[in-house]
Amino acid sequence: MIYQTYTGEFGFTEINKAGRYFHVLKATQDTVVKLINNGNVMLNTKVWQGMSLHNVQYDRIEIMAPNQEIIVWVGNVPFDFKEVSSRQKTLRGQEKIIGNGIQTLLEDDPSRVIARVEMDSEFWLGGEDLKVINGVVQNGRRYQAGQEINIEVYGQVNCWITDDAKAPLMTKQVRAGEVKWGYGKSWTRSELMAANIPYVDIYIPPRMNGVPFAIEAEIEALDEPTRAGYTPKIFITEAGPDTEKLIPIHWIGGGHAMEVGDKKILYTGNERVFSSGFHRVFLADEGGGYVTGTQSWFSFNRLSTNNAIFAIGGTAQITTEHN
Repeated sequence: MIYQTYTGEFGFTEINKAGRYFHVLKATQDTVVKLINNGNVMLNTKVWQGMSLHNVQYDRIEIMAPNQEIIVWVGNVPFDFKEVSSRQKTLRGQEKIIGNGIQTLLEDDPSRVIARVEMDSEFWLGGEDLKVINGVVQNGRRYQAGQEINIEVYGQVNCWITDDAKAPLMTKQVRAGEVKWGYGKSWTRSELMAANIPYVDIYIPPRMNGVPFAIEAEIEALDEPTRAGYTPKIFITEAGPDTEKLIPIHWIGGGHAMEVGDKKILYTGNERVFSSGFHRVFLADEGGGYVTGTQSWFSFNRLSTNNAIFAIGGTAQITTEHN
């Protein structure tokens, strides 16, 4: 007869049933079975799904395996299975966020026949021995973003995208442009475009739609500061690159504490919400007495965020077929 049991948190279960035939209907490759008769161990072996043991007399069965469901056939009658269809029984789909470092893409699942995977970022794929040492991937293969691949093994599958804990929004150096501060003044996209204020377009992924996050900046002194104070500031389009309304984000300004070549990391705890998609980001130094459109003495080298949701490798679309 068929027994459905669980090994539980202790990784052990037993079946008190006499018989001569034993067939594994569901179990991973980490499963070990002892067939015992009158207190004597008749057989102690590693088994996995689909294995059959014939003509071994037993009156008790011990099963050891990590916490999982186990299904076996036990008794004096041999297991006789006739497949009624070669088609898969179950289709499952999921979206999985891939974090930093080596991640488990697919768990060990003997019932899985095939998995189809597509990632929105370039990624590396491998088994349990996938390693990354100083950015060099071992025991893995690289796949392009948007490439759908088929995985037919049912064992654990690992992947890697990045070890970086921060999500870069901008990584190229751009010299800031001056904008003149005015009480109650709200700049528009067209005004800053007309003034030739430098800008970059950044992408907010769908997973961050409506999720607040703060932006960190690195600035560098390219020339000697020309004023006693400076106010690094960015203006981000509210809903897309062509939106007129801008959302200003500024950091605490400073004085002549920087010399040529010096760099500073600017932090702000002010989190803002942006829609997913592309946004235009104007890079500025705003203050009274400034001449709008003039080059500033410092550059923005990087914009990033360490939001736990934003700062991940990518998102995988996974479809699996199961018996």
